[in-house]
Amino acid sequence: MAKKREGELPKTPVKKLKTITNVDHLQPSGVNKLYLRNIEALRQMGQQPLTFTFEDFDRGHEYFNLSRVGLEWFILLLDTLKELSKKTWPEVQQDSYYDAHPHDWSKTTTRFQKDKYEQYEGVQFSLGSNRGRVHGYIIGNLFFVVWLDKYHNLYDMEGYPSVKSKIKNMKDYPGVSCIQVYNTNIKILTDKIGELESRIKKLESDIELYLKINSEIEEQNIALKKENDHLNNIISIKRKKQEKYKKKVEKWRRKK
Repeated sequence: MAKKREGELPKTPVKKLKTITNVDHLQPSGVNKLYLRNIEALRQMGQQPLTFTFEDFDRGHEYFNLSRVGLEWFILLLDTLKELSKKTWPEVQQDSYYDAHPHDWSKTTTRFQKDKYEQYEGVQFSLGSNRGRVHGYIIGNLFFVVWLDKYHNLYDMEGYPSVKSKIKNMKDYPGVSCIQVYNTNIKILTDKIGELESRIKKLESDIELYLKINSEIEEQNIALKKENDHLNNIISIKRKKQEKYKKKVEKWRRKK
């Protein structure tokens, strides 16, 4: 019997459950018996659009603690999950953009917890070129998110620093908590509210100025109307006098 090397991940003889979009291989023994009771329902679920759950989300792992992950990346993650919620897992696998495929645990830097590793086939998909990956497993159409891997820490890549050396440098940076994300969103919204309040104040000031100008114009119009009425009255009086004068002149001419 070969001696296990120090640091080597343990091997397990237990057959893993494939994603439930392909359930024909399941055998009525052990943990599989639970799924065989509803195999047809599971098969149908596997053909429905994906739903994501964070029930098994693990941010405590030092490789996937979301250190130095910015708000923009979280927005990208949410946008991607929204798009994938419109697709079935087979459709995601056929789309090369997401590069969806099972894990090769013999090449990874770590594994899921033993109970998950032994029961379920780990799968992953990409958020885009050099944008990180999401790792988890699928039951029916339900994708259990386990790790969010912005920095590709599940595999050591040739020509790049090892994950352990990267993690050593990353420990100086605190992980991003949900509260920090919420606080960032609150700050963005607060700044936006402040900007809108400033614009409202400026608009109110402009409206007040316009109302004042409008009031002055109305007063000027009233004054001009009065002046116009006065002038019309003077013109009317002069015309009447002129008519009387004409009549007197005509009367005087007839007498001559």
